[in-house]
Parts: sequence; C-alpha cells; structure tokens
Amino acid sequence: MTTQPTYSIDGLDLRKLFRRVSANSLSPQQAEQLLREADNVGVRLVRGLIGAVVGLAFLSVGVFLLRLAVTTYVEKQAFASHARYTTGKVVKLSRHAIRHKRPTYAPIVSYQVAGQTYQLEGLATSPAAYTVGQILTVQYDPDRPAVGQLASFVEQWLLGLLAGGVGCLLTIIGLFVVWSTAKMGLRPVRVPVQLMQQVLNQMATGQLTVEAAQHQLQPGQGSGRSYGWWVVFVLVVGAGLFFSLRQISQSIHLLISGQRTQGKVISFVHSGNGTGAAPLIRYQVAGQAYECVGAYDTSPQVQPGDLVDVLYDPAYPADAKPRTVGILISGPLFGLLIVLLLLAVPVYSWSLTRSKS
Repeated sequence: MTTQPTYSIDGLDLRKLFRRVSANSLSPQQAEQLLREADNVGVRLVRGLIGAVVGLAFLSVGVFLLRLAVTTYVEKQAFASHARYTTGKVVKLSRHAIRHKRPTYAPIVSYQVAGQTYQLEGLATSPAAYTVGQILTVQYDPDRPAVGQLASFVEQWLLGLLAGGVGCLLTIIGLFVVWSTAKMGLRPVRVPVQLMQQVLNQMATGQLTVEAAQHQLQPGQGSGRSYGWWVVFVLVVGAGLFFSLRQISQSIHLLISGQRTQGKVISFVHSGNGTGAAPLIRYQVAGQAYECVGAYDTSPQVQPGDLVDVLYDPAYPADAKPRTVGILISGPLFGLLIVLLLLAVPVYSWSLTRSKS
C-alpha cells in the first residue's frame, strides 16, 4: 500500500498565497515550489526550535512574575496580620527627574515609635499625591519599627497586581507558543498533493475564490482574521517597551555623559514587606542639594554617613543614580532582555506565516 504524497501547510499564510495565485501574479507551479520549500525538514526543525525557545522564555518570565505576585501577597498579608498603626508626617517630597520627562515625587514620611524617629519613602507619582506637612497613616512592624509602609491600597497591592497581571499575560503567551509549536510538530496539517494542485488550478482559472479554497483545505477554520488579540498585545508591549527603553536610555546617558560626584548616605528607605532597604543618598551640585535612592537590598553594604559615588546629568542634576553595577548595568540589561522577548513573538509569528516570494 503506497502513501499518498502530501504538502504541509503549517507555517504558511495560505490566504496570501491563494490571493497571488488568484491574481495570476504566481503560477500554480510556482506556488507548489513554495509549498515544497516550506515542507523542508530543516525549515520545520528551525521553526520548531525557535518556537520552543520563545515559548519557554515567556513561560519562565511569566512564572517568575506570578511567583513574585504570590510572594508579595503572602508577605503583605503576613505583615498586615500583626502590624501596628501610627500617624506619620510628610517631611519632604523626593523628586525623581528624568531628563525631558515630567518628574515624579515620592513622599518621605517621618513617624515615631517609642520615641524613636523613622522614615519611609512612598510611591512616586506625577503630580505629587501628597503635600509636605500632610498627616498619613503608617503601618509598621512592632518587632522592627523601621519596617513600615503607608496604609493605602496602592502602596500595599500595586506591585503585586502589576506583577500578577503581566505574569498572567506572559504565561498565556508562552503556553500558546509552546502549544502551537507542539501541535505543528506532533500533528502537522497536511493536504494531499493532488487536492492542492486541483485547488491551485481552479483559482488560477477563476473557478474558485480564495475563501472557498481556504475553506476546502481547512474546513474547520474561518477565512477571516481576528485582530483583537494583537491590539491588546501591541498595547501591553508598547507600554513595556516604553518604560524599559526609557530606563535603558537614562542609564546609557548617565554612563556616557554623566558627571561624577560623591554623596552621603543619610538614611535608609525600607520596603513595605520588610525584605530590603535602599540607601537615601544626598549629594550637591553647584551648592544645590539633591537626593537619590539606591537599590533595595536585604543586606545593605553601606551605612548612614558612608560616602558613595553618584552619576548625575549636568543638564538636570536631579536626574542621578548611584554609580553601581546593579543600578546602571543589571537593570538596563534585564530591560533589554524583556524587550527582546516581547519582540520575539511577532517575529516568530511572521516567520511562521510568511510565504517566500
């Protein structure tokens, strides 16, 4: 018993191919040549490897963000279960400026526990959500009073919600890419050569429309296209690219054009869940005092009073970062990785649907 020869139509934009045949810009013989090229084992293997790498990368980042969201939720719940409340006062607004961009302002809140004064930094917003002198409610850990946070929904849950939302999106994208790749590898869609030749000849002579031909070869699929998923994807990717590229641009600009000075660690800003603290650094440029915040760390390597190097933008001295590898290099590299992963999805989709001309 002989096996009937077939063409694989996975990874081909049949609609585009059929339109060219119907418009007589591509002969049935040329269309068959494209089908044979797309059915090459090497081409299919490369597409499968690309799909597996892209899908697993998205799954890894998505699962990491979901884990972060769950961890944040558990820590916030544990913190809230035994936290104490007190009042704090906004003593200043920490200005976070990015050149040519609207600055954001984070409240520095001072509060007292058992006669000891502590400070925390709230979420940076633009315009400022609070004013100097405003009285706010603060939650703090009775065992570690320096660990506190503002008692507001945004301060407590925004990070977890963002991480969970983006994590769900990336996980869904990763699962979809992996499922599509596995489906093409395990159960590829194949069409008998004789049937494909018949369809191509009928379209070339005008006896068959593009929609009818596609329905004849793929009866379970509609001929229309849905752009809803791509609209959502473009919006999310656009926002992610904007913030990632802005971070990368700022770090590169400081590395290339930034001026170096020394600042002094004046205090620590503690994270809401108590897992880390970031140094609040004060530095001066032309007699004017500015402040910037370092990276959060569970075991800070500096102490109040220590001198640290700071890179600042000479045109916008408030735009500054501590001169450390973690802030200037690791952050931009992670952002670049996210950008490449996001761009990999449309590139992969295009590679699957492109018909060689």
